[in-house]
Parts: sequence; C-alpha cells; structure tokens
Amino acid sequence: MNRLDMAKEIKERVDSLADLDKDVWKNAEKLRRDFAAYYTISKIRSMALDELVIGKGAKKRSFCYRLERETHSLGSILG
Repeated sequence: MNRLDMAKEIKERVDSLADLDKDVWKNAEKLRRDFAAYYTISKIRSMALDELVIGKGAKKRSFCYRLERETHSLGSILG
C-alpha cells in the first residue's frame, strides 16, 4: 500500500475508530500533546545523560522512562 492509499484508508477509518471510545482517544491525545510540549527538540538536545536514560538521575523522571511507561496508551515501545 502506498502512502496515498494509506492516508485515504486512515481517513475513512479513524472517525469510526474514534467513535468507539472518545474519552480514551481524548486522553491519549492530551497525553501526547503534553509530552511533546514538555520535551521540545531543543530541550532534548540540551538534556544531560542522567535526564535521558532509565536508571540515571531522578527515579521515574527520565525521558526514556516517561516515554516507555507514561505514554504506553499511545503504543508500547518497551524493549
């Protein structure tokens, strides 16, 4: 499937998927926006290793921890 076909397919299906559980979609979108607003590209570029890596710095506050654990409802990337 090429990108144009995929875009068309998504457009046709997303509305029906969103109707299934609007609250879940709204919460996931808020989570995504909040995460992206906090972790701007410039912030990520300037972060120290202890702020990025799980097991370093403040417990449960590193970028990787939050990405893997707090955004799980957006899709799992656990390694």
